[in-house]
Amino acid sequence: MNKSIYIVFLFLLACSSDSPYLNTEFHHQVKLNRNHSMQIPEEMRTRLDDDYFDLSTRAVERTETQKKVALKNVQRQYLPLRAFFIDQSGALSKKSYGFIMDGGGMIDFSQYTSESKGDFLFGAILESKFNEDNTRVYFISNLKSSGCNSYMDVTSYFFDKIAKKGLITTTKDSIHLKLLSGAFVIVSNLNDRYYLGQIHLSDQRIKKFLCR
Repeated sequence: MNKSIYIVFLFLLACSSDSPYLNTEFHHQVKLNRNHSMQIPEEMRTRLDDDYFDLSTRAVERTETQKKVALKNVQRQYLPLRAFFIDQSGALSKKSYGFIMDGGGMIDFSQYTSESKGDFLFGAILESKFNEDNTRVYFISNLKSSGCNSYMDVTSYFFDKIAKKGLITTTKDSIHLKLLSGAFVIVSNLNDRYYLGQIHLSDQRIKKFLCR
């Protein structure tokens, strides 16, 4: 991720809302198609496989060959998760949106943001059994200007902010696109089952600036 985008990310991290999630019924519920998830680079897939072994409560030393054999026999499951947008100042077409995912799906900002410029709250919800002890979260940018295969570990930030209080971002100057165009990729090892999911955020109006 280039320096300017990283600074924006840190700035909004510091300005995240201190309010807990609102217990609200979302005005519009959307079930996303897992097939629209973002393709991730091979280097990152290798990292996720390594995380699966590192997160095991029965971690043992394995050679690369032993890992490949184990991965062929592992129980893989899609990680169920939800995300939401809550309008703060006219940024969205509706007051709130809830997104339901079974392993993944794409949220296209162009379908949910209004022509007005303003702020909205972005948050994610995971089942309580998925936590920092057994789960890793990465953000991979999908902007050409940020480096198409650039990703970083955001596990602590995700669980401390996005999955608890949410992140307030803004459509002013397209900050929400600079910050969130990409995917939160989530890997978990729960009872030696390999869970994988992602929240893919994009905007079809800026395709020429996207990597994928």
